[in-house]
Amino acid sequence: FAVIWKTYTIVSGDSYYRINAYSEYYFITSPVVFLVRLFGVGAGSELDASSHGISNTIIYEYHGRNIYLGIGEGCSGLYSAGLFFSAFLAFVLVRYRRVDRHILAALGLGFALTWLSNILRMVITILVGSIWGHPALVFVHSYLGILIFVAFVIVFWMLIVRWLDKVEKRHDPSAKIRAASTPQEA
Repeated sequence: FAVIWKTYTIVSGDSYYRINAYSEYYFITSPVVFLVRLFGVGAGSELDASSHGISNTIIYEYHGRNIYLGIGEGCSGLYSAGLFFSAFLAFVLVRYRRVDRHILAALGLGFALTWLSNILRMVITILVGSIWGHPALVFVHSYLGILIFVAFVIVFWMLIVRWLDKVEKRHDPSAKIRAASTPQEA
């Protein structure tokens, strides 16, 4: 991501801050507000890329009052996506020793699910805040949010490794021998 952002910054002359602000707004904040509204919660969003700091704000209703929730860079899910990408790429390079169309498809699906888990995490956090208030929102954000991401990654990882192993066995008969010689956990 850093290479893409830096290249865009150099080519466009735009600041990293503004690029981040717009990408967070259109890829994170707007979908979250859309889904929160589907659940019947009055919500809106604001983008202010004119200065440094929190540029994305979600406004939601709690007992007839508007609550302003700043969406920081750490909340955007960019770090989670980077962590997922690094871990998955390292894993497939060690286990399969190649990157092919199946692995690229798995990586793309993983990115989509990482994004979806972050959207789900934020929607749940705001829904909790709109029902039980700010202390409940902080609890969900601080403790349950990471559990949602970890649950998505664990389920994805289990399913995708099973699929990639099947693809490996279909395309490489010697993979059965390698798989059989790999120590299995009890």
